[in-house]
Amino acid sequence: MKRLLLLLIISFSTIYPQGIPQTINYQGVLKDPFGNVVPNGNYDLTFTIYNAETGGTNLWSESKSLNITNGIINTALGSVTAIPQNIFTTALWLGIKVGSSTEFTPRIPLTSVPYSYYTMNVLDGSITASKIATGSVVKSLNGIKDNVNLVAGSNITITPSGNNLTISAAGGGGGTVTQVNTGSGLTGGPITSTGTISIANDGITSTMLQNNSVTSSKIADGTIVNSDINNSAAISVSKISGDAGIEFRTWGGSYFGVPANSSTVINMGSLTLTAPSSGYVYVTLSGDAVFFGDHKTLVVGINSNNTTLPDETSVSIGRLDGSGTLRFYESFCATGVFTITSAGNYNFFALVQGNTSFGTGNANVSPKTMTAIFIPKKY
Repeated sequence: MKRLLLLLIISFSTIYPQGIPQTINYQGVLKDPFGNVVPNGNYDLTFTIYNAETGGTNLWSESKSLNITNGIINTALGSVTAIPQNIFTTALWLGIKVGSSTEFTPRIPLTSVPYSYYTMNVLDGSITASKIATGSVVKSLNGIKDNVNLVAGSNITITPSGNNLTISAAGGGGGTVTQVNTGSGLTGGPITSTGTISIANDGITSTMLQNNSVTSSKIADGTIVNSDINNSAAISVSKISGDAGIEFRTWGGSYFGVPANSSTVINMGSLTLTAPSSGYVYVTLSGDAVFFGDHKTLVVGINSNNTTLPDETSVSIGRLDGSGTLRFYESFCATGVFTITSAGNYNFFALVQGNTSFGTGNANVSPKTMTAIFIPKKY
């Protein structure tokens, strides 16, 4: 039986311009059992690649007839049957047999040279980012991967030159900001290193606001008060709060005695109205009076002080003809219009005054209701 005494894998085939060869050069010497080189001639050889030194799986095999001279075996593995590219991912061994004889042992481990054959065609997706050494390639640009396009914006120029890419801005002089000052309505400056610029208290004036920029939803409830409204503002009556424009008072059955032949002015009560601006206040006073004996007349009215009763805001009631001595009842209603020159709180008094010219009997006056209504000056 012949046996293989020397097996040496030399290298890949030479790389030609056409591309990388898909074969592996193999050279060896074939001798007989006595160590003599076999005679020259043709020999049938079978080459097999396994994934184990013994046993294992047959990953590739080819048979061919080789002309051997001086015992030299010189062939290209893969010239008959192509070697699968994906088998070079683990340790491999080469088995050889001549003719129908058993395969020579031990199998020959394939060295690193055949594995470079695998690099001719890298499997899709086999190289991940973690396999790329740091500093070798640009893996992404601000998170953008694959094809990245640089687009010049306004006043920007991108100029490629060899491996350099120059990005330039036109029209800018450059420089360093050394100080930031605060303008009208701001506080916190000047800033020469770090700091905060904010709006100063009362910094925003009406001239800084665009017309119609402040809507009602931006104004907190209760923020605008009477003093915030200009006297000449055109505000309709429907926009005036009832609390600010109308006041009521009732007495609930109280009465005030008026002695005969007395001119003393008696204050029966008052109410206060808050006027939002200049204008007018219309005041009414109503009630009843009862006269005893020969008390003839008295005067009931309204004033903004509690000491005098002007004719234009009062009314005379009683026995105007001076007749009779029996008890006498009469209702009254006095009205008055008062001019308001500015916004503020105004008091109005319900007054009664006797008459010294008629009779000696007493009279009782019972005021019922008093109403004050504010009317803007525009109306």
